[in-house]
Amino acid sequence: MDSSKESSSDVKNQIEQAQDDLMKETLSENDYETYLKNKERRKKENLDKENCVILPNNIQTYLLFMMVSNNWIYGMMGGVISLDWQTIFAKISLYHSFPEEDFYQLYGIRRVSLVMIKGLEIIENAAIEALNERAKK
Repeated sequence: MDSSKESSSDVKNQIEQAQDDLMKETLSENDYETYLKNKERRKKENLDKENCVILPNNIQTYLLFMMVSNNWIYGMMGGVISLDWQTIFAKISLYHSFPEEDFYQLYGIRRVSLVMIKGLEIIENAAIEALNERAKK
């Protein structure tokens, strides 16, 4: 097997495991079971794009996005306008008050850097476009 494909697969598995761990810790037992069922359904229906690979140096930014991706601001017509950055920075400040190891165990992120914030802005722009396109259908 090609080492780049192998490392991409390893990275994907690490991300899936980190997301599953996060969901297990934060959701109720029933919600976690629903999350797992939906995940399996998405795999069966091939709803997740297989050609999407997160590079190793972007995993922390992706995990940050997963941490804050429930903080959207919606417009009057129901479209997504932006992430709620005020809430996101408040969350980041709160989490930085905990020991680094606790933060890492909870979210898989060591510390939030300015590079990660810029990456989050890039992900936000792509997500807004995708969410609003999906809402039009």
